[in-house]
Amino acid sequence: MTRGTIWWDFDGTLMASIEYTAMLLGATGNVGKRILHLLVQSPVCKKVVVVTRRSVPGLANAKVQQV
Repeated sequence: MTRGTIWWDFDGTLMASIEYTAMLLGATGNVGKRILHLLVQSPVCKKVVVVTRRSVPGLANAKVQQV
């Protein structure tokens, strides 16, 4: 069961604190590396599944699962 809250910020932005798992394609590219970094730092992202052609040691992190 997913738990969390959703609210509107003062500037009208929809905010959420629902825990989630993300799937990322292209994590070894320039943009993908930055997105992966942001997902790993996010307290509401509990796991990141990264699809790669081969295991990449530079992506190793407790939250990251390479497939």
